[in-house]
Amino acid sequence: MTRDSFDLNHVKDVTNYTNGAGNTNTIVDAQTYFYFRLINYAIFGQILALFGIVTNVLNIVIFIKMGFKDPVNISLLGLSISDFFSCLTMIWSYLTRTPGFMEMELSFEPVGTGYLTATWPHFIFIKITSGITAFITLERCLCVTFPLKIKEIITTKRVLIVTIGIYLIVFASASPIYYVNRLAFLPNKTVIGLVFTENRDEIEPIILSLFGTVLPSFTFLATILFTIILVQTLKKNLAWRNKVTTTKESDPSTSRDVKVAKMIVLISILFISCFSPVMFLTFFMLAVPEFRKGGIYENVTLVVFSFIYLLEMINASLNIFIYYNRSSNYKAAFDKTFKGGKARC
Repeated sequence: MTRDSFDLNHVKDVTNYTNGAGNTNTIVDAQTYFYFRLINYAIFGQILALFGIVTNVLNIVIFIKMGFKDPVNISLLGLSISDFFSCLTMIWSYLTRTPGFMEMELSFEPVGTGYLTATWPHFIFIKITSGITAFITLERCLCVTFPLKIKEIITTKRVLIVTIGIYLIVFASASPIYYVNRLAFLPNKTVIGLVFTENRDEIEPIILSLFGTVLPSFTFLATILFTIILVQTLKKNLAWRNKVTTTKESDPSTSRDVKVAKMIVLISILFISCFSPVMFLTFFMLAVPEFRKGGIYENVTLVVFSFIYLLEMINASLNIFIYYNRSSNYKAAFDKTFKGGKARC
């Protein structure tokens, strides 16, 4: 069972937990889970998501100002846009899962409505972030492996096509979810909520498997592989250049390509660190059936997921510090735009 399918099952009767019901055998009781959800969703989650929105707006502005002569700026802009929307949709998702909000008398059922308008859009942009991160790491691997041919391999047009392609592929892959799950007036009620088509049980498991296991596993492992290759190649190149270099001016550590590669390594490490727990839990849930809806560890898993969402927000929020401290062009553009400094781009 994946995180996405777990969330869907959780949508169906999440109000039971709010009212103190749920599995009485679980090692985390309903009240404890209630407080975890209140703290992680209503407080820390909202703060991190709001912070991520601000930092990614700044990133988007700066990358547009820097221009796109350097293809990596296109990829980083695409990453900032996906991170922005993952944070924006998470604010709404957090709100629809907050106990106080769920108990309000609304014209719509919060969790079910949030599932289609917040939770799935968040999943989509997280997958886009994963795909672009893997692509950026691959791009830098090619840069340091084939430095003399890279301008022929990595062009602005190709990077733009790949970045847009990642968006389109992920959106297209998720579209069946909006066919089998729809928002409409609930039976015998005057509120809007989540309703299903008759063939939902046939279509949705395929999409959930794709989004919950196959796609994230592929991009996660690819990012790890490309990062390892990038680090090892950088070490070899630096060792070789140090042997043939005698002047300080030609020190490879000052090379722009090396600096960009190191920046991408940090971005990848941040991504790997924040997404390792969810990948571990995804496969752990497949191996241990009790970590599922109705299992004795159900609430434990839900609590863990509340922290995993925080890690996703951390990953989406902190890249600005890497850019500012590792990219002289980004720092110059940032200082000129927001501090009145002189540009050196």
